Amino acid sequence: MDSFILDSGAFTAFTRDVEIDLTAYIEFCRQHIDDVDYVVALDVIPKGIRTSQVFDDVCRQNWNNWKQMCNRLPREKIIPVFHRGESWEWLRRYIDAGCEYIGFGQMRQKPGKAIHDQDMLMWFADMKRHLIPEGTDTPIVKTHGFAATGLDVMQLFPWHSVDSSTWVKSAGYGRVWIPKERRGKWDYLDPCVVNFSPKSPTKYKKGDHVCNVTFTRRNQIVRYLNEIGMRVGEFERVEVPDDYEKPEVVEQWVDTSKSGAVYREKSPGLSTRLLHRKISNAKFIRRFQDTHPSIQKIYFAGIEDAEPEILDLVDHGLMSFFYIHSSPTIRKMFDGIIERLKDARKS
Repeated sequence: MDSFILDSGAFTAFTRDVEIDLTAYIEFCRQHIDDVDYVVALDVIPKGIRTSQVFDDVCRQNWNNWKQMCNRLPREKIIPVFHRGESWEWLRRYIDAGCEYIGFGQMRQKPGKAIHDQDMLMWFADMKRHLIPEGTDTPIVKTHGFAATGLDVMQLFPWHSVDSSTWVKSAGYGRVWIPKERRGKWDYLDPCVVNFSPKSPTKYKKGDHVCNVTFTRRNQIVRYLNEIGMRVGEFERVEVPDDYEKPEVVEQWVDTSKSGAVYREKSPGLSTRLLHRKISNAKFIRRFQDTHPSIQKIYFAGIEDAEPEILDLVDHGLMSFFYIHSSPTIRKMFDGIIERLKDARKS
């Protein structure tokens, strides 16, 4: 691993109605400031109806949090966060204060809304107007897109860096990114999302599951997977007695009752193992970045419980203080990643 960002985990804490202690976060950052590349300023997510006054109060609190962190930590290592919906005047404050690296959050869409809806496009247009001088295509500061989970979001602005946990979340639901083939080359800009899980209801929907794609498309999928060292995998449905004890890896219960029948692995692959789907999505992100170097770094979020095989693929990682502070297991994982960073820098 070459670089690492320590995030506060403010959004996760917000979804769980928990507050992060700023003093504790600053102290943790101080302990590891020489080991990580950047730390993210603790930001506040507004609750309830988001009026202009609410946004202004939140911006003021975020500004104060950033200043307190600057008093205890190297300013050049702190990434303040500006959210969609906030007044652009606050962004200008950070720029005027000398911030050279600024994060942008709250870019998630409401359920059912396309990423290219008019509001989102207008916001990105305003963002370009405030950050990119006329006649150039380079922002005046480095920018980081938090939870820029969609490949389309990555392409709407000339980001310096983004982070995403979609690769691991999608794998958990059986979904894997597969590039389309155009004129004999893989196109990573507009991939297909193919489900491989035997438990997914999409296996009954034509074109969404690996078991019901066209013959031509399946051949493309198999060729791509072979190229990245992966396989589709095979399974079979097997009836089992009520007192059956299922192995951890090679079998999955057919339904939530956890009785009656299992899907048993015949050959390992994306259809049978979550780890293989994680690896495939991680390799897709690496290939996406290799073919689209305009984004200098794509940080892998969601590595709190990553297997060693995943960490070997991750050049740029991001973890949150909220998770590290909440779980001894994740804290141990974090300590191991710090050791990896130290070893990489020695070599």
